[in-house]
Amino acid sequence: MLNEETLRQAYNLLCRLLPATSYEPFDSVRNAEMHRWFWKPERVKTVILAESHVFTPVEESEQRMVYPKFLEQLPTEYVRLVYCLGYGEQGALGIQMPKKTGTPQYWKLFAYAAGQNPVLVQKTGTTNTIERLHNKWALLCALKEKGVWLLDTSILGLANLPSGKPGKDMLDEILYQSWQCYIAPIIEAERPEKILCVGKGLWGMLRGELKRKTPQADWVYQPNARLSKHAIEENQQKIATFCV
Repeated sequence: MLNEETLRQAYNLLCRLLPATSYEPFDSVRNAEMHRWFWKPERVKTVILAESHVFTPVEESEQRMVYPKFLEQLPTEYVRLVYCLGYGEQGALGIQMPKKTGTPQYWKLFAYAAGQNPVLVQKTGTTNTIERLHNKWALLCALKEKGVWLLDTSILGLANLPSGKPGKDMLDEILYQSWQCYIAPIIEAERPEKILCVGKGLWGMLRGELKRKTPQADWVYQPNARLSKHAIEENQQKIATFCV
């Protein structure tokens, strides 16, 4: 279960690495972990390890979602994380957010990991909001049942920082320190059979660490990477095969 004291300690450590105007409020970090731990499988078989969620400002983290009945058990706190069903569904759950938010590329990744058709969770394929929310909920349930869990190497949202993305040295330091003090202990406790790292750069930094956790560690390109059609199809197939 979520250990808020450990999360706070990691947060305080990482905040020292960034200018005061560049890091999220703790509430945003906690909201992200509340959603993540809600969807944690009872037995974690495969960890999908990404870089971070999207920076969530305080005025958004204070909003609360109002769910249809079939989603009432979910955390109501809002955060820019794929596990938060309000993210990318502007106005659908009683919240008002900028129009261009959401991570449809990660919903596609989730669909491939579950062996499902991504069209079911995309606005272009399923235009009815409630139907699409139900499909997203069903997809997350399928991943949970399958033992697939998404972890972010950084507990701080590093995408879309108000001050811009940190330089490579600072980014690597944040990622590694967050890995060491918060994520690695979780992986050691859960002992997944497989770890799939999302992103070539993250894999290059953590490859040795991940291989020591499990011999079944590998990587895929970021879902929004600029690749040829053939490479995109290979990436999708790799995700599907790895998460079987």
